[in-house]
Amino acid sequence: MRCIAKYNPTRKVFTFDHFQGLEQTEKNIPDGSGWVEGAFGLGDPTFPHWPQNVQEFRELIKDDPNIILHVEDIHQLKDPIDYQIGKICAVNIDVDIYEPCISALKFVDKCIWNKILLRFDDWHGHEPAYDQHERLACWEWLKKNQCKFAILENGSASCLIVVR
Repeated sequence: MRCIAKYNPTRKVFTFDHFQGLEQTEKNIPDGSGWVEGAFGLGDPTFPHWPQNVQEFRELIKDDPNIILHVEDIHQLKDPIDYQIGKICAVNIDVDIYEPCISALKFVDKCIWNKILLRFDDWHGHEPAYDQHERLACWEWLKKNQCKFAILENGSASCLIVVR
């Protein structure tokens, strides 16, 4: 988010997080992924160099005035207009597991766009152990919405151009 904000200083960068870490998933968890319930939340002892609370996180981004942080559960997001989000051009999804990815993509559905850059942080394009998470959610979403797309990157992370 900070890199995106730095390289796009004239654009607003909206970010959503509840900072509680991963939820329990109904899908298989890949060995070695660290995707256990609560992982990556603020205060996670596995990551002592991370902020310990939301105030410390806000302190980290204070010099990035174009970042607009919303502390909310991804499954309970309101309409984009409630966050003053107009037309979008890019979305970065870093939720790791299937269920929050579905909710993130449902929010994208509500946004105004015709063509977007869609980036997934945990795509794992050539690793079958990850098939049930961000990639599955994305494929289901693309099929349901009958979107045209081109995959620009199919590695650990992924970028797609998606057209409605």
